Amino acid sequence: MTRSSHLLSFAEAQFLRELLIVEVMQPTMTRPRDPDLHDVPLLRFD
Repeated sequence: MTRSSHLLSFAEAQFLRELLIVEVMQPTMTRPRDPDLHDVPLLRFD
């Protein structure tokens, strides 16, 4: 059971239990940090 301040009573939370993993060979992917977004690394395709 989960409670949050915006709920008036108890609520149930369901979480994803499946994960699909796919290997990508092309294009090359990088995660450069973006200084405009507080150095959050973003996925880029080269």
